[in-house]
Amino acid sequence: MGVFLFIIGGILLAVIFSFTAEGVLIIVGAYAVLVILALLFGVFSKKSTDSSYEQGIENSRKEIAINLLDTLDDQSIANKTKLSIEEVKAHRLNN
Repeated sequence: MGVFLFIIGGILLAVIFSFTAEGVLIIVGAYAVLVILALLFGVFSKKSTDSSYEQGIENSRKEIAINLLDTLDDQSIANKTKLSIEEVKAHRLNN
């Protein structure tokens, strides 16, 4: 939504102020303000609003735990991967 507003705002500024030489300076300044506002409100950030990022982290933890099964005990794996003891034990049973 924020990126959409950024684009529409830029187009409107270009249309309104493109008829004069001073308009170019106004457009450049307005774009600078829009970019600063967009950065402040996180429009360009890669914050994941869906759970795909969290799901990826969880999958990585599980994969690391599986790889450590032959090396460490369940408690150590749980501590290092932030998984519960039950999850680690379940992975040990499945592998």
